[in-house]
Amino acid sequence: MTLYDIGQRLQTVLAAIESGEIPEEAAADTLEGVQMEFSQKVENLACYIKERRAYAAAVKYEEDALAARRRALEAHADRLSVYLSRTMLARGMEKHESPRCAIRHSKSEGGVVDCPVDELPDGLVTIKRTPSLTAIKAALKQGQPVKAHIETRKNINIK
Repeated sequence: MTLYDIGQRLQTVLAAIESGEIPEEAAADTLEGVQMEFSQKVENLACYIKERRAYAAAVKYEEDALAARRRALEAHADRLSVYLSRTMLARGMEKHESPRCAIRHSKSEGGVVDCPVDELPDGLVTIKRTPSLTAIKAALKQGQPVKAHIETRKNINIK
């Protein structure tokens, strides 16, 4: 029986007491029984809510723990990738293929490095006086004299 049903039943009992359908001697017992049932239902529901919140907190804790483990594993894999890449490039290996994996290095333009912000023309700097990397790259590619250079990186792809 739901709280709504018990509340309706309580209203029916109160109406029956007022109309005299339930005798005075039985009214107190009947009313007390319905009110106890209502109180018990309220308490049970409150305990269930507490249990759901505790369970949700436990799930959140596990979720956070799993996220931390995932981040640690990703960071470890990233460090190993850098190590593998450096080791391969030091030996002149651009790629490696086997039935279990394929490793290739590809070139990409990295970030702008060695860029003195104070010496850049206004068009290449944002309002906060931070270098506009996109504008600096474009200026360098067009041959404009800018005290910066584009760093070429080797990215490793493991499949």
